[in-house]
Amino acid sequence: MSTCCLPVLSAVTPPQSAPTWRLPVLLPLLSMLLWPVAAAFGEELFTAEVEVADAGPEARAPGIVAAFAAVLTKVTGRSDPESLPSWPRLSADAERLLVEYRYRVEAPASLAEDPLTPRRTLLTVRFERQSLERLLREARLPIWGDTRPATLLLLAVERGTDRFIYTPDAMPEAGAAISDAASRRGIPLLEPLMDLEDRQTLRFNEVWGGFPEVIERTAARYGPDAVLVGRLFNEGERAWRAQWTLRLGVETVTWQSQGSLETTLAGGLDQLADRLAQRYVPDAGTAEQRVALGHGIPGRSDRGQPGPAAPGQP
Repeated sequence: MSTCCLPVLSAVTPPQSAPTWRLPVLLPLLSMLLWPVAAAFGEELFTAEVEVADAGPEARAPGIVAAFAAVLTKVTGRSDPESLPSWPRLSADAERLLVEYRYRVEAPASLAEDPLTPRRTLLTVRFERQSLERLLREARLPIWGDTRPATLLLLAVERGTDRFIYTPDAMPEAGAAISDAASRRGIPLLEPLMDLEDRQTLRFNEVWGGFPEVIERTAARYGPDAVLVGRLFNEGERAWRAQWTLRLGVETVTWQSQGSLETTLAGGLDQLADRLAQRYVPDAGTAEQRVALGHGIPGRSDRGQPGPAAPGQP
């Protein structure tokens, strides 16, 4: 039976987002920390937050369906669950699988400058895990389990005359967009500490140029399952462009994204999630299996091989 948490507009704790880790400076036990990093997901995969018009029942029903689609994206690895032939039947069960929902009201950043800026009403929905997984198995759809590959993000930013390696402290507006995109797709990200060791060995020009020896040395330190190298540059007041290179095992894949800062970063991480899902999500016929992580990035020991790609994945 589903339950509703009545709107508490001033004291609602936001849902957990996908983790973006900044590892400790003292890392003699680094290898012991890596496995939990890649396996840190659980019930948050079955929770999603969406914007709705208001807290009324008429807006809630489509909001629940939108949250259900967002959860399917995280659980199956597919970015377009609404295009599935089985979507009408799946979405019809959304309210039946509902465990709880709650509201929170968020004031936009521009509210201080313009008091008339409308506030956003956000609906957080959690679905029952076992029933949802059973529904996906019946529909012969893949299930991406809790254990997911951790990706090290190395992002070189050129903004006017400023050139630097991205960290959340150096570029908070990018940090929010990256965290939101990682949460939406259910992918764990590692970020360089940019401590004394990184500042000595990880420089803007080397990341921008994608120097293999630098990427490999940094990967050996942080031990990710994959490395995503980005070149992000500002083309105008609100125009950005990024070039991305993913090192996943022995494979190297490149793509581009552009638009606003949020759109550019979200587009890059969507492609990352699609590539990871293609490699790690098990075949729909054996969806109950949980895939062991495959490796190939320097500095990692082999813990297993990836499963076959899900049908229909790019």
